[in-house]
Amino acid sequence: MKSAEWLKEHFETIGASHAATCANLNPFEDSSTYAEVLMGRRPPPDLSDNPDVIRGEEEEDWAIKHFADLTEWKVRKHDQNDFLYNPKYPWAHALPDAWAEVDGVWQPVDVKCPRNVGQYRKSDVVPDHYSLQGQHTMAITGDTIWHIFFFDAMNRLSGVPRTVTRDDDTIAYLMEIEQNFWDCIQKGEMPPGAPAVRPDDDQPRILSMPEALDAGMRLKMAAEAKDRAEEDFDTAKAELIELSGGVTKFTVPGIVRVSHSDCAGRKSFDSAKAIAKFPELAGDEFLKVGKAYRVFRPTYLIP
Repeated sequence: MKSAEWLKEHFETIGASHAATCANLNPFEDSSTYAEVLMGRRPPPDLSDNPDVIRGEEEEDWAIKHFADLTEWKVRKHDQNDFLYNPKYPWAHALPDAWAEVDGVWQPVDVKCPRNVGQYRKSDVVPDHYSLQGQHTMAITGDTIWHIFFFDAMNRLSGVPRTVTRDDDTIAYLMEIEQNFWDCIQKGEMPPGAPAVRPDDDQPRILSMPEALDAGMRLKMAAEAKDRAEEDFDTAKAELIELSGGVTKFTVPGIVRVSHSDCAGRKSFDSAKAIAKFPELAGDEFLKVGKAYRVFRPTYLIP
């Protein structure tokens, strides 16, 4: 748990993990809430019971060790009370998790311990909100390379290392955004591009109350459990078919009875072909309208 002194220093300037927030590109934090915290209008969010935060803190040492083992680089932790500053950007600080010695040069490293590492294996591209964290860090430290390591905290056996290269154009643009953001904070004004989110806005409403966080977490965990169950089902199904020798019916005593046979393809009405032959069928006279319904389509944000 962070001390009051640590939180005070953390929110006295803009940290690397909040860089994307200032640019409205952070899926885990809205800029209006962050601005209100910086202005002292609301307390910093209490993350002491957040399972993702707890996992990150508990697994950080393992993640750094595994990163060192995987890359075969010399890696040392960074003192999390040693906030780094650059006089060129007095409104900002950086606090990397570690440093890696690569070809004789020490480079900043940050580690993440998401529940699902798989999504980061599928692409070499670092998500925008993390990439901006790296560019912010390099702006403060002057480095040209920043490393991020997505650690599989669930089994401690694997991880995904990625690298972000310094981009001076991106840094210049980001620092301008941050400075404008910070200037508004000093004036007690809501920064441009960080409006209060109201229910009647086109923007999504931010539900940050504890009940919503709890329900959202349960929804996300249930979806992940469903995905794992579907994978387990397909795996077990394939194993049973193989063990059965391909017969059409088999039983696992006291557990399951299975009918496994080939079926002919279903017939369906080809409306496109019918309309092509009889264009009048496309008119409203033959149109059947179903009942109105509302779609619930969640997009899960993996920290």
